[in-house]
Amino acid sequence: MNSTSKAIIICILLFISNAIPTLAQDTIRTKDGRLSIAKITIVGTDDVTYKLFNDQNGPTFITRKKDINQIVLQSGTVLGYEELNRSSTRHALPTSIVKLDSKKNALKWEVLSVATNDICFGYERSLNHNQSIELKVAYIGLGDKTYGSNYLYDKASGYFVKLGYKFINTKSGDKNSMIGSYIKPEICYTEFNENFINYKSKYAMLNFGVQSILSSSFILEFYAGIGISYNESDQITNFLYPNYFDIARSYYYSNSSIEGTINKYNTCVSGGMVLSYHF
Repeated sequence: MNSTSKAIIICILLFISNAIPTLAQDTIRTKDGRLSIAKITIVGTDDVTYKLFNDQNGPTFITRKKDINQIVLQSGTVLGYEELNRSSTRHALPTSIVKLDSKKNALKWEVLSVATNDICFGYERSLNHNQSIELKVAYIGLGDKTYGSNYLYDKASGYFVKLGYKFINTKSGDKNSMIGSYIKPEICYTEFNENFINYKSKYAMLNFGVQSILSSSFILEFYAGIGISYNESDQITNFLYPNYFDIARSYYYSNSSIEGTINKYNTCVSGGMVLSYHF
């Protein structure tokens, strides 16, 4: 077979391989020379998400766009990317993480709040660079507890508001992710009435938390924090039971004061379990 015949056969084979799209495979070539035969599922703002073509029931992979030299889609369309960095990173991630990383809002419920005579809901919004802002609002006074007297009841009524800013150590490397362990500085204001006495508490706290994935939309979160609070009360003396009330108090629904003193700064702690719906 002469060189002319070989050249013709090679051209025919190349034409056939490019003309038959039934394999439905994409090709990803990274800047460090790696070649992946893949099935691309998402072309995002910063990343490309895909599965290996010969293992489409296997793990989902994410590669940064800046690390990709060229993508050839199954249709033959060629996508090129300007070189931004010579390094390359690839993450093998469960599909649930990939789906959650694309969701930048979360509705939150403090699961344990119903056991402490209040109910607390929140909202979190993802910002850039693995950071997010979170707001929680609670209503105090879901139930009544008799205090051993026929006349006095623990009828709490009030609210608290928390505002926090999260710095997240994400598992996926997505700079917009809300998934992973975090540190959250937080401020809070609490006010409620109980047994004819008005209580107020303000704190600045540092929380530490971790989030576990339940599904592609739900996350279970655990956190604990320590900070400084200023607790105060109007200290109204009830003329019927002047010795009944103990103004010193440790629990303020949003936090627990270690010292338990009124009108003074206290060391305080907080913690909880949160169920989040991401969308």
